[in-house]
Amino acid sequence: MYNHKKTFPLAAAALAILIAALLVVGAAAAPDPFKGTWYSVDIDTSNQTLRIGGGPGSSYHVRYYDDGASVCGW
Repeated sequence: MYNHKKTFPLAAAALAILIAALLVVGAAAAPDPFKGTWYSVDIDTSNQTLRIGGGPGSSYHVRYYDDGASVCGW
């Protein structure tokens, strides 16, 4: 005879382990939120582009471009 009172805790534990394993794998495979290309418009209406990529180890390389940038001062 099948006793569901004994098998339910085992099935629940197995399901919890499977869900935990999937969460760990999903977290490890998550992309870096800083890497990518970012666009904005400056207050002088010029376009700005910021590119962030991965470098060696845990470093980043960053490139910034402003199509309306100029040098001013004394």
